Amino acid sequence: MSVHGFRSSFAPGLWLCAMLLVAWSAHARDKDGAFAVKGVGSLTCREFVTQHGQRGARLSNYVGWIDGFMTGINQHTPETFDLAPWQGGSLLAYAVAGYCRRAPEESFYKAVRGLAQTLYTNRLTDASDVLVASTADAQVFVYATVLTDVRSALIEMGHLAQPIDGAFDNETAAALRRFQRSKGLPESGLPDQQTLVEIYRQP
Repeated sequence: MSVHGFRSSFAPGLWLCAMLLVAWSAHARDKDGAFAVKGVGSLTCREFVTQHGQRGARLSNYVGWIDGFMTGINQHTPETFDLAPWQGGSLLAYAVAGYCRRAPEESFYKAVRGLAQTLYTNRLTDASDVLVASTADAQVFVYATVLTDVRSALIEMGHLAQPIDGAFDNETAAALRRFQRSKGLPESGLPDQQTLVEIYRQP
């Protein structure tokens, strides 16, 4: 997985191409190629954008639907352990909302399918241990592979002096705080979502 995958994955120019690609479940259809989309996936982007913008009561349904869709992709796509190895449901919903604002009459299902396609290149292909990254104030869970990528990026940017393997440690936390300070982010010292977005979008 590329440390710089986030920028290319969410580039607006890729959305149109992604919409034209065939869904993974090519054989899970009837003889005419039709299949039923369940739940909020059958609703329009316009309805999702409303819920997302207002933090509506049904927003959790949409986020849960995205998580379920991604799980299905993980299960049925060869050489795929996790299509979104560091992006949480709320971040994925934010990305879908960006597309949906530009195509309000598109179905929510097609928007999520397009997002999944853009994530494919930078997926986690093999299982990775889940590590606990913690400070005195909070903790997050992160794949060992992602933590390795984060440390490599921190070294490249001059925030970490040397490669470190294994569990999350104080030196990594300090390097993350230096990076967060340089970007005006809350200095959690953790590879939280906001910090990972900034790390993965570095050129």
